[in-house]
Amino acid sequence: MTTYTKKLASRGARVVGRNPFWDGSRVQWIQTERGRLDEVATSNPNEIDRIASSSATTFCVVCGPSSGICVLDVEGPFHDGVPEDNLDRFWEWAGKHIEVNTLFVRTKGGGCHVWFWISPLQRLPHTDEIDGIRMEVFADDGKTVPLPGTTISMNGRGELEYRVTLNHETAAMPEQLSEYLTTTISKSSASSVAIVVDEKVPNGTTGRRLLRSN
Repeated sequence: MTTYTKKLASRGARVVGRNPFWDGSRVQWIQTERGRLDEVATSNPNEIDRIASSSATTFCVVCGPSSGICVLDVEGPFHDGVPEDNLDRFWEWAGKHIEVNTLFVRTKGGGCHVWFWISPLQRLPHTDEIDGIRMEVFADDGKTVPLPGTTISMNGRGELEYRVTLNHETAAMPEQLSEYLTTTISKSSASSVAIVVDEKVPNGTTGRRLLRSN
């Protein structure tokens, strides 16, 4: 795990030590280094060794331009309220829009993480649904993702694993995919924005009127 962490860090990815534990109903993550994420995340190999030798049981990579990593988080059937065919519809979508071989990791919820390198100048908007598919875009500096191969003990009830399903090198996000995500998410956001205007009401005071809310 440390070797793979250093491999990512050698390309500029920033990582943070985390201790995952199962609280009986969900996984909780405890950051091993005290401080804000932007202060403790590192790509320094000596720091990675120090963290690994102290208390970290795994590492998470920080997504976003500062790390050069974007992860598509596709939700699986073990998440509440997610349609059973969400993953099937994602694979159909991926066949149309993901035209490169890249790293796919099955997540603990039965979904998958799709990894890409992005440039420091790429700014992808956040969303939790694309083309009707429950999928988040982790491309800002506040999101972290467990590294492939991470396992979490469920206190005698087995383990949860982030298992590699397509073991390709993480690819650079194709320009056409980046543009498609940006355009699609922006259109979706615009259609859901409420437009409110100030107007005079009969008693002479100013009120507010809702023009549109989808």
